[in-house]
Amino acid sequence: MIYLYISCAQIRLGYHDIKRKSLFKRNTGVTNLITKVFNAIPFLPQIRNVIDWTFTSTCFDLFQWIKFESIYDSIFDAYTDSNPEDDDPIGERVARKKKIGMGGLLSFILIFLLIIPLVLFSSLNPTNKLNNLNAGKLNVDLTFIYESGVELNYNLFENTRAKTISDMFKNSNDDTDWKRYKYDQSVQTRNFNHEQIQIIKFSETSDRNWDLAEPHINDLIDLLNITKNEGLDSIILKIHTEFERSLPAETQTVSHDFEVPIFDTSMNVTSSEGAIKILDLKTALENCSNVEIELKEGYSSPLRITAGEEITEIEDEKYIPKKTIQLGFKGCEKEQKIIDNETVLINTYLKSYFTFKSKDPEEALFTGVEFHAFNDKISETTSGYSVLTFYLTFILVAGSYVADFLASEPEKIMFTDLPHPEKLVNLCEGIQIARYSYDFKGEETFYTILIEFMRSPEYLKMLTRSSMENLKKREQNTSQENEENEEEKEEDKGKDNDDEDDLLYKDEEEINRRISAEIERRKKRFGNGPPGGMNKKRGEDNKNGNNIDNIKEEKIEKQEKPQDK
Repeated sequence: MIYLYISCAQIRLGYHDIKRKSLFKRNTGVTNLITKVFNAIPFLPQIRNVIDWTFTSTCFDLFQWIKFESIYDSIFDAYTDSNPEDDDPIGERVARKKKIGMGGLLSFILIFLLIIPLVLFSSLNPTNKLNNLNAGKLNVDLTFIYESGVELNYNLFENTRAKTISDMFKNSNDDTDWKRYKYDQSVQTRNFNHEQIQIIKFSETSDRNWDLAEPHINDLIDLLNITKNEGLDSIILKIHTEFERSLPAETQTVSHDFEVPIFDTSMNVTSSEGAIKILDLKTALENCSNVEIELKEGYSSPLRITAGEEITEIEDEKYIPKKTIQLGFKGCEKEQKIIDNETVLINTYLKSYFTFKSKDPEEALFTGVEFHAFNDKISETTSGYSVLTFYLTFILVAGSYVADFLASEPEKIMFTDLPHPEKLVNLCEGIQIARYSYDFKGEETFYTILIEFMRSPEYLKMLTRSSMENLKKREQNTSQENEENEEEKEEDKGKDNDDEDDLLYKDEEEINRRISAEIERRKKRFGNGPPGGMNKKRGEDNKNGNNIDNIKEEKIEKQEKPQDK
């Protein structure tokens, strides 16, 4: 029904011969803001121009159309920005409220644009959420490092999955572990929320038996003979950890390596503690016996899992000591075999395995290796971006828009600072009217005139008038306002004098009334005159006479006071 009604109305009333003004060419505060935002969006104005040219009848080619729209936009911007009714006095200082309101607001916006990218990647981001770990893996290798830079690795221990992953705070009141590890005192840990901290524990024994082939075991035994291992620089125990989490999707797995030194060439190859531990391990492998090697200053159990790809050790010598670790070899058996009619014992490593344990320095018993994960919160909106890349991109894009908004281009002053561009706006509207009326000859004629005007600064100045006219007009308005203010002050002053005269006149009437009342009172009391011998009454009469004189003197003083004033 609505469609039929509109169709009937169109048939009855017909269509407009002239198209209404575009939304972008209406001089209102809202439409001006919409126009500026629309023109600031990349490619959108260009797409509009191309589509309009494609579906509009015109004699312009595409580049003439784009040129005309650009000129029209520039003139209309000057028209909306011009203020011919500006009546502010010449040379008047900008009000403090305006400076605080505009300057303070722009300063806040600029500082906000500089800080907002950093806030998005910080803990202040309101979209941050927990990103705790859900799986873990542990490997231990014995690494021989040579002076030439060559490294030989022998895998000893492997846990393909964590034994348990739990929250350090089982409830909000259970802070036993938190205080026991002194995390409430260290600057690096005390600011983390309870829900961000996890305990990851691994098993004491490897997941599989030590399946190294016997020739390689013999090679390892030869390498452990440090007195004959030429070119050896150091022997370390390398602990490799891997953890998995949900976010970010690109780096769900993060890893970290700990290197625990056992021996280096600066130590004595026979009597140093590291050399003795290497000798104990060599003896256990040769004799197929059990051994446990204890290494102090092993690793730091608290780890910070960042939102990126990094895992950093949280080290604080005052509150967070390093774990002591214990590497053990077990399960090796000797098997009797007859060789050349002789019974000999052969080492069999099929059931052998390594153990890997840890403890705090003040604890007595070793348990499975554990790590304390301090997980940074993460935002899904920024998880896939680098801080530096995002910041530079945001600053460059936002800076270009801010520069266009605040910067002034001197070469465009003749087109942007037009005091009265109404005639040029009318000429542009005339080109559009000719186009909609299919008067293509008039369209091209008006366009040529417009181009001629834009090529000549003198023509522009003649059509839009001089800026000095506005200045002279403001000066005249200022002088006129000053004269009016002076006249108002004179009128106010004359009005004040009239009020004072009225007040004096009222005071004189009051004095005369009081004098008449005093005379009437005396007549009633003494008649025409005081009786003879009545000195007392004559004295009173003198007093009354003095009162009358005093009243007259008061009258004279009041009359003189306004004159003195």
